[in-house]
Amino acid sequence: MSICKERITGAGAWVGADVREEDWLVELGPAERGELLDAVRGIPVGRALPDVTAADFPLPVLGPRLKELTRDLEFGRGFAVLRGIPLDLSPAETRLLYWGIVAHMGTAVSQNGRGELISHVTDYGKGDLSANAVRIYETSEVVPFHTDSSDITGLLCLCDAESGGASILASSMTIHNELLEHHRELLGIYYAGFVYDRRAEEETGEAPYYRNPVYGFFDGQLSCRYYVRHYIESAQDKTGIALSEVERLALDRFEEIAGQERNQVTMYLRPGDLQFVNNNITVHARTGYRDAPGRHRDLLRIWFNTQYARTMPDGFAKFRFGMPRVGPGA
Repeated sequence: MSICKERITGAGAWVGADVREEDWLVELGPAERGELLDAVRGIPVGRALPDVTAADFPLPVLGPRLKELTRDLEFGRGFAVLRGIPLDLSPAETRLLYWGIVAHMGTAVSQNGRGELISHVTDYGKGDLSANAVRIYETSEVVPFHTDSSDITGLLCLCDAESGGASILASSMTIHNELLEHHRELLGIYYAGFVYDRRAEEETGEAPYYRNPVYGFFDGQLSCRYYVRHYIESAQDKTGIALSEVERLALDRFEEIAGQERNQVTMYLRPGDLQFVNNNITVHARTGYRDAPGRHRDLLRIWFNTQYARTMPDGFAKFRFGMPRVGPGA
């Protein structure tokens, strides 16, 4: 695999001082909210989400804005927030509304072994990550910097936490630039990648771990996939191979650069906010949070790829096109 040896420039290689709230925040107006509700009402009750297309969900006012937003996600800074999504709907209608928006932006893919296209990011009460089958989005713990598998991650906030739960973003292009300048000797490790734990979501007969590069340079474009470090750590027990000292150093340096406040944008998602993050050029994290009694932080997550998706080899971003269904009914 070729290693990018030049600084990345352009909107995707940002630092916090480069980005203002008005650059990434898109507030919906009454007409746009109204046509979302009209589109939901126009879909027959009980219709399966995968059968609903953009043509079935007409958005004459919002649709062009979504198309432009999608281009900005792919070719700009790599993140945005739609504010003002209507939430005074039934759970099924909310999922349909969410699906309809994304249908105008790209194609959703499965994000776990249950085959879910939309899942809840909330505290499932399963315990912490010491449990082999628990994934980090199912806890209230701190979520360190990472990417997801698809090109774009969407998070629709249904309910915020009593305290905590801040969303923190950093440019993986800026991280690469700093690694190139100050830690050039480590670059090969990121391009070789790390072994990740499947967290009990492997298919029958499949290895319970996989290797994935952090950076790849294809057709003149740098792309990133940095999955959760907890899964790298827990994979050691399954492979029987410990991380080397230099591999740990590489992980530490990546997270130190992402963790520098000057490289970050921090936001608190409020109910009705829909955040989009491009995993090719942005890493995201979350502070731990605490729920109020009877009121639980809850976000709906969707993974999708857009019509502008970049070309990369199959082996670079495992599960880019969805995670296989495992277990009963697979």
